[in-house]
Amino acid sequence: MKKAKKLTAVVLTAVLAASAYTATPVSVYAAESTTAVSESEYSSQTGEGDPDWDEPQSLVCGDFNYEILDDGTAKINKYTGKATDLIIPSNLDGKKVTVIGDYCFNDYSICKNIKSISLPDSLLYIEEGAFSSCYSLNNIAIPKSVINIADNAFEYASLTEIAVDADNENYCAVDGILYTKSRDTLILYPRARTAEEFKVPDFVKYIGDNAFKSCNYLIKIILHSNISTIGNGAFNGCENLSDISVPDGVTEIGNYAFGGCNSLKKMSIPDSVERIGYGAFSGCVSLEEVKLPSALDVIDNQTFEDCINLKNINLPESVYYIGENAFARCEKLENIVIPNEVTEIHNHTFSECTNLKSITLPDSLTDISYGAFEGCTSLQNISLPQSLCYIGEDAFSSCSRLTKISIPKDVAYISTGVFQYCTNLKEIAVDEANENYSSVNGVLFDLTSNSLLQYPCAKKGSYSV
Repeated sequence: MKKAKKLTAVVLTAVLAASAYTATPVSVYAAESTTAVSESEYSSQTGEGDPDWDEPQSLVCGDFNYEILDDGTAKINKYTGKATDLIIPSNLDGKKVTVIGDYCFNDYSICKNIKSISLPDSLLYIEEGAFSSCYSLNNIAIPKSVINIADNAFEYASLTEIAVDADNENYCAVDGILYTKSRDTLILYPRARTAEEFKVPDFVKYIGDNAFKSCNYLIKIILHSNISTIGNGAFNGCENLSDISVPDGVTEIGNYAFGGCNSLKKMSIPDSVERIGYGAFSGCVSLEEVKLPSALDVIDNQTFEDCINLKNINLPESVYYIGENAFARCEKLENIVIPNEVTEIHNHTFSECTNLKSITLPDSLTDISYGAFEGCTSLQNISLPQSLCYIGEDAFSSCSRLTKISIPKDVAYISTGVFQYCTNLKEIAVDEANENYSSVNGVLFDLTSNSLLQYPCAKKGSYSV
C-alpha cells in the first residue's frame, strides 16, 4: 500500500511539476513567493480562471491592442509600433493601464529594435513572456506599483541592469539584480552581463525559476549553504557554466534547473537534496560523472536525457522510480545497476544508450515498457528477472548485438515489435512453466504453438511453419 501511494505521488508530482515549468502567473514558492498577490486575487483582477468569463473585446489605441478588465482598467495585449525608445502610457482611451499581457512584445520583427521601455506608474502586473522578444532592451526600471512579475517576463531581453523603485513593496534591486523585497529570493540576473563569475549573496535562500536562464557569459557561480531551493530552469541554458556546486542544505533542484548547461562536466549532489526535478540535467552534453544523494528515491522523467558523455552513475538503493527517457541517449553509459525497489522500466528510459553493455535488473521488476532499451546497440545479453510480467512494444527493438533472450515463467504479455531489428538474435527461450508463451527451436510462439510471434532475425537454416 505504501508503494502504491508513493507511485501515485510521483504521477501527481510529474503533472504538477510540468505545469509549474510552463505558464503560471504566480510562483511555485507559496511561502516565499516572488509574487505578492494570490492567484485568486490575480484571477479576479484579470478575469482569468472564471468559467463564465466571456472572451474580451479587443480594442486599439495608437500602437497598442488592449482589453478592458472587470475592474475597468486596461490590459495591453500587443504592441504594433516601431519605436526604439518606448514610453508605455498610463492610460488608454481614459482607462488606466494595469497589466502588460502574456507575450505582449513577442513580435520579433517589431520588438527586436526596442532599446528602452518606460513603464507607467499605474502598472500592477507584468505577465509571462511580456517583453520576451525585446532583444535590444538592456535595462528596465520597475515602478513602485508593480505587484507581480511573471516567469520569463524578460526572457530574451539583453538586460544588463534592473532597477526597482525604492517604494515598491514587493521587489527590490541590489547591484542591478532583481530580488523579492525581503531579498530571500533571487528572481532575475540580467542575462547580458559580461561578468564570468558571480557569488550569490548570503541573504538569498531561494534561486527563483529561470533566475539565471541563458546567462551565457557566466562560467562560475558560487552558491552558499543558506540556499534551500534551486527553482525550475534556474540555470537552464547557461552554455558556458562549468563551475558550480550544489551546497549542502539545498533540499530541492527544480525541473530543468541545469538543462542545457553544455560545459558542465561533473556534479556532486549532496544528501540534503530530497527532490531532483523533471529534466534537471537534460542536454548537459559534457556531463561525465554524477554523484546522487544517498536517500534519493525518484529519478524523474528526462533527468539525464541527452547527456551524451555521461559515463558513470550509481543509483542509490533507495530509488524506486526511474521515469520516462531518464537516461535516453546517454551514449557513453556502459553499465548500470537498477535498485531493488524499482518495479518498472518506463518508456524509453534507456533508449539509444548505444554503449550500454551491461544492465542488472532487480527481482522486484514487473514491467519493461515501450522502447525501454530500444537502440541499445552494444547490449549483448540481458537477464530478465523471474518477477517480470510485461514486456512493452519495441522494448528491445534495434538491440543489434543481442544474441539470446530468455522469457521468465510469469511473463503474461509480450507486445509487438519487442525484438524487431535485433539483427544478431539467434534464440528466444521461454521458461517451460510459462502459461502464456512457448519456444520451439528458439522461435517464440503462444502457449499452444499455433501462433508464431517472433522468429529470431539471425536464426540460420530453413524453417517450415
